[in-house]
Amino acid sequence: MIRKFLIVIAIIVSVCNIALSQIEEVSIGYIRFSKPYIPQNKLDISKNGTPYKFAEQIDVGINIADYAELSHDRGTISLTCQSDGAKSLNAILTISSNSSNFELFISDHNEEQLFGPFSYDDFTYGYLPTPLISGDILKLKIIKKDSITPNITLTTLGYDYIGVANKDGFYGSSGSCNIDVRCPEAVEWENEKSSVVRLIINSQYLCSGAIVNNLRNDKKPYMLTANHCVADSITAAKTVAYFNYESPSCNGPDSPIQQVRPGFLMRATKNDSTGSVDFALLESKQPIPEHFNVNYAGWDASGRTPTNTVVMHHPRGDVKKISFDNKPPLITSYPSESNYDKNSFWKVTYWDLGTTEGGSSGSPLFDQNHNVIGVLTGSSASCENLNPDYFTQVAYAWDKYPEKSQQLKYWLNPDNLPTRVCGILGIEDLFNNNSECDVELYPNPTTNNFSFKWMGQVNKVLNIEVFSYCGKKVAHYQQKTPPDKIINCQANLQPGFYIVHIYDNKYSNNTKLLITK
Repeated sequence: MIRKFLIVIAIIVSVCNIALSQIEEVSIGYIRFSKPYIPQNKLDISKNGTPYKFAEQIDVGINIADYAELSHDRGTISLTCQSDGAKSLNAILTISSNSSNFELFISDHNEEQLFGPFSYDDFTYGYLPTPLISGDILKLKIIKKDSITPNITLTTLGYDYIGVANKDGFYGSSGSCNIDVRCPEAVEWENEKSSVVRLIINSQYLCSGAIVNNLRNDKKPYMLTANHCVADSITAAKTVAYFNYESPSCNGPDSPIQQVRPGFLMRATKNDSTGSVDFALLESKQPIPEHFNVNYAGWDASGRTPTNTVVMHHPRGDVKKISFDNKPPLITSYPSESNYDKNSFWKVTYWDLGTTEGGSSGSPLFDQNHNVIGVLTGSSASCENLNPDYFTQVAYAWDKYPEKSQQLKYWLNPDNLPTRVCGILGIEDLFNNNSECDVELYPNPTTNNFSFKWMGQVNKVLNIEVFSYCGKKVAHYQQKTPPDKIINCQANLQPGFYIVHIYDNKYSNNTKLLITK
């Protein structure tokens, strides 16, 4: 009883450090916060170079342990936060001690929505942004693995007034002309769609982004989005990515949300007095789990004008959608008053199928070869009109500015290979070298022809497939193995790195080939 009395006194004293207008009720293990002020334009769905706002912040700034309920064995502490009327809540936590022996869980009151465990390693620059919890209650639970209580602060609560996490059977908050990626129109984009993610930024904004490949094909978890969504390192650290958020069927029900990755590192962006390019390349602090089955999108930084384009995105935070433009885009400048570099955009005149909306910002524009060529900045396209959309060109962001923190090339082409194109990389990719025999190509590097000695049987059909270093098949040869087993090939390939896949009815091999000028 004395212990509880002392805890209550401590809570009363520490509450004085929080704005009184934010607290309506407090007790051991429970705080009820006042509803924040919701502005009149809360339902603004425009995307004119601004992210889609769905929540207001409640500034908190309390040490969780000071308010938490302690289990009998003192191994678990928990704090329940409530703010009446919220459609969902999320939090931003900070940590100031290097205590790695704990597990942190975020849930609703009954733990039916449960995310975790998170550990010290999941904090980025000391921040951990949490996933959305539907409803007006968010519970934080910390399980200690030793006697040390981690010094974790509840910095901010995000009060959702739109309802982007409501699980009501059918979400469908976006415009009626949007097309689910599960619909027949999207069947040819099955491989690329898993690269597109929904973003929750700084507890209150929605955008889209894409996980992109690099020329090492090493599954480094780079994500491409817009600068107006994520502009700096701290905002990147406060960003949560949602993977595979899509309806299970065409125009079907909402999707369960379990695949999230909080916390990113800023790698490159450009927005200062010398120029402004609306892109941001982030890197997830933690690897993307393989069970997410994410394909890393290819890209084309050549600047070639495509014949047609596609965008996949999360309009208003809805399940993943797809839109089609059957015309070539135009190279142009952003139309409104802005500091964006001139002629750094692709202009989609209008969408033939679908549209984009607030929350679509940062989404990838794909060309006819299924490579990313742009990042959505915005404009006024919607289901109600056929206005244009503007996408920052990947080609412009590639190496317009020489600093590595202001360009894509340094990160996506770290070996300075002679190419500006990279194809998609999937979890089950060709380049996991499980060769059953050793093959050495010679000469290698070569300008054209190459040879090798095969260990298979004579007169058996031998297949030689050549793939670009990003997975696109560019050549296929077939011949019978001669008596001397020496195979000669004429490549006729552009300079660059390639993978040569060789196989017959018994043996197979993957090996690298470099073509030079």
